[in-house]
Amino acid sequence: MNEKMLEELSDLKKLDAFVKDSKLKYRDALIAYYKKLGLDAGFTVRENAPVIRNTLNLGRIDLAYLEPNIAFVFEFGNFEEIYRHL
Repeated sequence: MNEKMLEELSDLKKLDAFVKDSKLKYRDALIAYYKKLGLDAGFTVRENAPVIRNTLNLGRIDLAYLEPNIAFVFEFGNFEEIYRHL
């Protein structure tokens, strides 16, 4: 992954502007933003992708870039709720 892509992924001002301009729910806007970044970079992008490692089904992740092997999982709630589901 190149430096320009890292800058794009971490540019919170662009992300904030995208979310505000979007008519989507917050979580859906986050997924749409990072999906667009991945597609623009030429990556193969999958939403709601299953994760299976060593024949163990680990569930689904919200978004994945297949080539650079990057996964996005968005969790919202208080820490106790999030930790309980891990």
